[in-house]
Amino acid sequence: MIDYDLILNIINTILTALSVIFIIFGWIIPYKQSQKQQKEQRKYDESISEKQYNKEKIDEQISKLYVPLYTISMENKIQINILLKKLNRNYVFAKGETINNLTESDLVLWINFLKNHFVPNLNRMKEILNNNIHLIYEPNLPSSYQRFLKYTLKLTTDLNLYLNDPNIDHSNSFVDENYPSDFDIYINKTLDKLLQLQRNCLSQNDNRNTIVSNFDVNINNIDYSEKTIVFDSEDNSPYLIDLQNNEKIVINSRQFIIGRKSNCNYVIDNIRVSSLSLMIIYEDGNWYIMDLNTMNGTSLNNIKIPTNSKMLLQDKSIIQIANLKYKFCLN
Repeated sequence: MIDYDLILNIINTILTALSVIFIIFGWIIPYKQSQKQQKEQRKYDESISEKQYNKEKIDEQISKLYVPLYTISMENKIQINILLKKLNRNYVFAKGETINNLTESDLVLWINFLKNHFVPNLNRMKEILNNNIHLIYEPNLPSSYQRFLKYTLKLTTDLNLYLNDPNIDHSNSFVDENYPSDFDIYINKTLDKLLQLQRNCLSQNDNRNTIVSNFDVNINNIDYSEKTIVFDSEDNSPYLIDLQNNEKIVINSRQFIIGRKSNCNYVIDNIRVSSLSLMIIYEDGNWYIMDLNTMNGTSLNNIKIPTNSKMLLQDKSIIQIANLKYKFCLN
């Protein structure tokens, strides 16, 4: 005789066991999926945090160290060019000559150049380096760094000695050490690397429509003292229109510098404008604008230009420097 109660109990037990199994699996599977999602989220967050940290570090290296050094180096080149033009030759001292061989007028030019421009700029560079040594891009300081410090110290000492007593013998001053030009090259090349890394970061953040991400220019090849005329006639040159007074500013150089300094291609007498504010660059048939690490920044069509980055200029683009606006026009 079949015991139906026993069968029912067995079936109930089996169903209960199956229910428990389903409940357990119903909890385990979502839990594992949740753990997997949380793990992926943590990896993603860590990746974003690392990218953000790297970007902030790059921005800091550019804005606090390499751009200030590069800007001062650029200013030195301009001032040296001006000095040589006043001397009407391409050197200060001929081979074997000393300060005693300079004419009185040339000596005045040389000392004024050192006192008012070159030595103060070198000491500014030294101060920037001392305050931001932790931002050096490479793990070790370049060998040219020590030679730069040695040169700056000697030149500063020589100048102070001359200013204190110009009548003593200074024949061994000023010409014993050569400026370590490889230090400028190091600054230029490192800045070029950092700018490329910065462009990559900006490109990843979907800023590719405003930043020139494929601007393949070695910043070391840019000569800020260049005065090469781009076009044969001003009628064919691009120009800026000052929207405040409708002044027409012809851009007649491949590297057209705008700022408050008297040796810029175009001088703006406005205290809110930096000494060296921006540069308009002609490269491969296109015009670009580059901010020179200004305090108030430079905007193109209401978009702020990232520090020392280049953006493509187009006809009728609006450039804003501090509270001033200019329209860029192509002929």
